[in-house]
Amino acid sequence: MELVTSFDVEPQAFDSMIKDGTFTLETGFMQYLATINVGAARGEIHARCEASNSPLVSFVLPPINLVEAIKDKLEIKVS
Repeated sequence: MELVTSFDVEPQAFDSMIKDGTFTLETGFMQYLATINVGAARGEIHARCEASNSPLVSFVLPPINLVEAIKDKLEIKVS
């Protein structure tokens, strides 16, 4: 399964993420976006299992601690 999630960011907020030729996503913001994405993926897996009458629907998917998984900001050179 592949799940693509798109987020709209206000142009002013996006522009503030670029400084001195580097695009930066702060740790807390990445954790927030990842939490939404992982929640959507878990819901999609459950819905597909339910729709196909899979016995896997009775399993609870364990949570993922994204605060521990994402500890550093992301910096990408853009120029």
